[in-house]
Amino acid sequence: SKTAIDDCRGYISAEIGKKYLASAPISYSSKEGSQDAHEAIRPSDVGVKPTQLSNVDRDAERLYTIIWSQFVACQMESAKFLSTRVSINAGDYELRIRGRVVVFDGYQKVQPPMSRGEDDGILPLMKVGEVLSLEALLPNQHFTKPPARYTEASLVKELEKRGIGRPSTYAA
Repeated sequence: SKTAIDDCRGYISAEIGKKYLASAPISYSSKEGSQDAHEAIRPSDVGVKPTQLSNVDRDAERLYTIIWSQFVACQMESAKFLSTRVSINAGDYELRIRGRVVVFDGYQKVQPPMSRGEDDGILPLMKVGEVLSLEALLPNQHFTKPPARYTEASLVKELEKRGIGRPSTYAA
């Protein structure tokens, strides 16, 4: 609702900072055929932080935390990163790493990112020619793996993505 979005934007501006507030209200379109039931799931008062809840069981508190952070994050500026590839020469060896350097944390201030795996981690800011010190050496050997077999859910998702069939044909 417009009132909820205005309240959320006011909260972000006052409590988190104006630089985190998106320049205009952000609205999201829904997938064709969806019933928009997710629109009903939002905090009734954005000013009530998850840490302010009392007399609530642990599961309800964790659920409220997810809902609250997603609601606030959806009206915040995007996070900005520099994609980085680093090559380090150490004696006879060349070590390489690929990752991202955080330029602006944006919505991640209230909603930490989900893990994206080791291959795309967060790196510190480095300069060309900077001398680095070794903290740990982990000799790992990696093998390639074939793609996983389809489960019923992954098959349905793949069929939907390719526009094959109708949802009624996916029933067991």
